[in-house]
Amino acid sequence: MTTRVPEIAMLRKRIGSAKVVFHSNAWNEVYSEVLGVVATPASELVRRVALPCLRKAGPCVWLAVVWSDGRTVAKVSDAYNKIDDKADLVFALENAGVPESFTPWSVVLTAESDHTLIKGKNFKSMILKPANGYGGEGIIIVNSVVEAMTHIRASEALAAELPFACEAAPQRFVLQEFIHSITVDNQPFHLRTYAARVDGKSYVYIANHEVRVAKPENFITNGLAGADRRLLSQLFDPSLGDRLAAFVASICLTLVPDCNDTREFIEKVDDHANEDDEEKLALVNNEDCFAVAGIDIILDSEDNMLKLLEFNVNPACPKKIEVSELFWNHLCRFASALLSLTLHQYHPDFRLASELLHAS
Repeated sequence: MTTRVPEIAMLRKRIGSAKVVFHSNAWNEVYSEVLGVVATPASELVRRVALPCLRKAGPCVWLAVVWSDGRTVAKVSDAYNKIDDKADLVFALENAGVPESFTPWSVVLTAESDHTLIKGKNFKSMILKPANGYGGEGIIIVNSVVEAMTHIRASEALAAELPFACEAAPQRFVLQEFIHSITVDNQPFHLRTYAARVDGKSYVYIANHEVRVAKPENFITNGLAGADRRLLSQLFDPSLGDRLAAFVASICLTLVPDCNDTREFIEKVDDHANEDDEEKLALVNNEDCFAVAGIDIILDSEDNMLKLLEFNVNPACPKKIEVSELFWNHLCRFASALLSLTLHQYHPDFRLASELLHAS
């Protein structure tokens, strides 16, 4: 039985026969269950509208809710400003002055980089990952900067053979210190929690947090790469959840990522329009947008410190058949709480980042 929050019945009634649009087909399954509606992938909406302003980096829409009650009201998600991929995150952390102890040592590289100018510690092993990688693809372990550059240049040479290669931007990679995490069942893991930005304020999801445990003989803890998805409440003392929430709050407030300054186009529903009429469009101000991120944290076995791995501006979601009933209920609870929060309603599963940091 899926866990519900009290606001869902009200939300279902309020949405009624509204159009619900999603960026990720994976989250469609969650929200279809939570709201009892069939969703339309946002990619279809974008292709149909085909407006130049929608051609930008990052997700154009993660979740949009549109309903009619005399006049159309909408809620549109947007990417966090200037954090479209892993390389952007490295630069954003540097520019924001986030303490070095909060993150693994990292540097952004391309095939044109002069590795002799790279200043950093000498690590026994490092992680090399594509800046725009997804689902753990392309992540490898290297033992030196020279080995990393060899791989990057080979990848660039391969990409140069592809059609339209001359129009593609140079591939960016992130070379990162390999952090040995505390283990679960002798396997490495990372933690994930969610943060949202609504009306200019940062919130952290506190009801529960996720644990991604790597497969045997595998160092990649990404869920899409086959890692086992569990909940922090199943494996650890609640005090770790408190530490995690405070750490994420600190990251959010230090990084201060805003929603993009662009304005989004969405459909405007005309109650009196015929089905054959062309759809009308309405401009939605930035204040009508929200942003959501899946934040991945590792617990360093060397000093027991939390460190930021990823700031995913378009977090993925597993299919129902891929996870336990307990984990699926967690996803549905998060989705419904997020929807309540974005509609300007207080929800106890989210806490203001500033309050969490003050409480710690």
